[in-house]
Amino acid sequence: MRYLTLFILICQSLIAQNVGSGGALDFDGTDDYIDFNQNFTTANFPFSFTVWLKLDSYNGSRTLFCTNHTSAGYSGFSANISSTDVNIGFGDGNCYASSCRRSASANISGHVGKWVHITGVFQGPSNLHIYVNGNQQVVSTSGSGNSQVHNASGNGTIGTGRPLATGRYYDGQMDELTFWDKALTQGEIRNMMCHKLSGNEPNLLAYYRFDNGSGSTLSNLVTNGPDGTLVNGPAWVLSSAPIGDRSYHNGYNGTDAGGSSLSGDSVVIHPTAIGIPGTHLYFIDSKPTNTTGINPVVGIDYYFGVFNSEFPKVYDLYVIPSGTTASHPNNTLQLATRPHNASPSWTQTNRKNTPNYSLPGETPMSQYIIAFAGCPPIDLLPDDSASCDSLYVTLPSNMNYTWSDGSRSNVNAFINSGKVWVSAKDPVSNCVYDDTMNVNIINSSNLPSLSLDTAVCGGSSFTYDITMNGALDYRWFDGSARSIRTFSNNGSYWFEVRFPGGCSITDTLNVKFPTLTTDPVADDEFFICGQDTVNVQLRSNTFPEILWSNGETSWETEYWQIGTEWVTTKNVDGCWQTDSFEILPTPPLSDHPVFADTSVCAGQSLLLSAPTGYTATWPNGTTGDYLVSGDKNIRVELSDGCTESVEYFSVSKYSCECDVMFGDAFTPDGDGLNDYFGPVTKCEFLEFNLYVYNRWGQEVFTSHDESMLFDGRWKSEDLPVGVYIYKFVFRTPYTKGTEHGHVTIIR
Repeated sequence: MRYLTLFILICQSLIAQNVGSGGALDFDGTDDYIDFNQNFTTANFPFSFTVWLKLDSYNGSRTLFCTNHTSAGYSGFSANISSTDVNIGFGDGNCYASSCRRSASANISGHVGKWVHITGVFQGPSNLHIYVNGNQQVVSTSGSGNSQVHNASGNGTIGTGRPLATGRYYDGQMDELTFWDKALTQGEIRNMMCHKLSGNEPNLLAYYRFDNGSGSTLSNLVTNGPDGTLVNGPAWVLSSAPIGDRSYHNGYNGTDAGGSSLSGDSVVIHPTAIGIPGTHLYFIDSKPTNTTGINPVVGIDYYFGVFNSEFPKVYDLYVIPSGTTASHPNNTLQLATRPHNASPSWTQTNRKNTPNYSLPGETPMSQYIIAFAGCPPIDLLPDDSASCDSLYVTLPSNMNYTWSDGSRSNVNAFINSGKVWVSAKDPVSNCVYDDTMNVNIINSSNLPSLSLDTAVCGGSSFTYDITMNGALDYRWFDGSARSIRTFSNNGSYWFEVRFPGGCSITDTLNVKFPTLTTDPVADDEFFICGQDTVNVQLRSNTFPEILWSNGETSWETEYWQIGTEWVTTKNVDGCWQTDSFEILPTPPLSDHPVFADTSVCAGQSLLLSAPTGYTATWPNGTTGDYLVSGDKNIRVELSDGCTESVEYFSVSKYSCECDVMFGDAFTPDGDGLNDYFGPVTKCEFLEFNLYVYNRWGQEVFTSHDESMLFDGRWKSEDLPVGVYIYKFVFRTPYTKGTEHGHVTIIR
């Protein structure tokens, strides 16, 4: 076995992020790299390396690693990569020309931005092999270096090469780098590429998991292997490479890939598309560090992932639970997924244990975990509660409880007010629930009365609120369960307020809407004649309390001064009402004429009378009623007892007859001539009702407006040609009547 010349260093402990693929390093492609701090002075054929890479897109070739370098010429083993090719080679140390090196290249197009597993096997000077995702690649060779690998004194490096190869720093992420002093076989590559190594495998020279997570040291897990020093700060990141603790593959023959968790759950991956061979199933034998989005299950301490050599390749996933997992009731567990180990959260799928799981049509890369389908929401305790004398709480018996008072029963009783909490654990699902409530214990002897007899003064409605803290529900005379009710009619309304534990209050609300006098004083204006007084009375003398603006308290009083006055009254229901009125000087009669010109129907008589409060002297000397027939000019002398005036007005005859005529046909064709049917008249209508019926008696038109006449349409459609029946009911200021007839529609 060949050995490396090494400094003996103590490996750093790996940090907590090493669950799954752990960590990785991100190289910026500008100036950062890793120095091994010494060289590989005895490395020779056969020699192999493996590494997981996630490439950034760039032009030109960049260096993955070099076992050692010198300024004198090509030396040691090295690997370079571009966006399209990977190249491995060795140098004999004699010069920087193709004659001093030998290399092999393979195409890796399509892998930029994706994790790809690269293996280089230096089986002999003329026997170089490259594997991509476990598949051997066709290589093209160049250079004519001899069989000797020159191991110069320069240090080995990762991410940069020989001193003169400037501008070739690696750009991308890197994980799981191994060096071997043997030629790895294709089977060995496939068997180990998707899981971590132990570090003590035979012929393993160096093994870097990239799980340090911080600091400037890259630890080597091979005993006495060389640690690396980070130069110019490659960034520590969470790795998203498809790496677990154990892995299985389908033999690269298109069949299923299957394996089992340590607890016995079986997982089968069935590829459903033809393409580049290779389907891997890997297990992480512990719970994920990040469980955001899921509720982990006690006893299920693993998760798993899938990697296909071709991205993407569709596959079906099947999980058959066993042991602890299978003991969970159907539909209580659920598969959750995330793209990779560095994903910030998991997403629950719609696949639950029935008892098995199946997810058809998945695409890599993905990871999966069996989690709770989600603890169902449970409201253990009632809302903040008021209870009569005591409160009893009964919870489901299938959980384990701890109460704030120390009780562990599912039944508890409380006789004192205060805050109560309970913690419950479901022994099957391990779901834990916590709940609190404020308990208000009501002393039944201290419940207040809610009765209220009320008179609603001047309003049309009354709203009553019987809401009480801690009440369970409310019940009114009509079955309503609302605590606030609005009433608009007189009546007695009973109600009940019920509390937890059986306490209740029953009472009656009496509501009355008194009829208020719109104006306690009949008139708004009173007139004083000269130096007299005016008497003002209320409409009724039944008011229990009265107060006039002059200080009087009787139901009538007198005023002798001009101005605005008021009176306030209280009725038998206790409602107060205020009315105001004016005391005015009596105006001259000429300021407001009593009689105006008028008319009388021909052949009829008109009886004229003086208004109340006035005396009229007519042309014939009488002071009573005055009868007029026909045209006449009249002089009348008026007196209101305070002032006098003379008025002149005339009475004229008027013909009160009104003729209504109808045509017997009309042509509703829109030509502007005879398009409408209705009465032909000069009458002034107080009532207008026109109806039209078809020959079956069906009403096809109605109008109560003389401007709206029959247009020969019904329901927006033209009526057919034919005979229709009409009826017209009317009233004018002087007469009324009904007309019947037939009308024909002609088009």
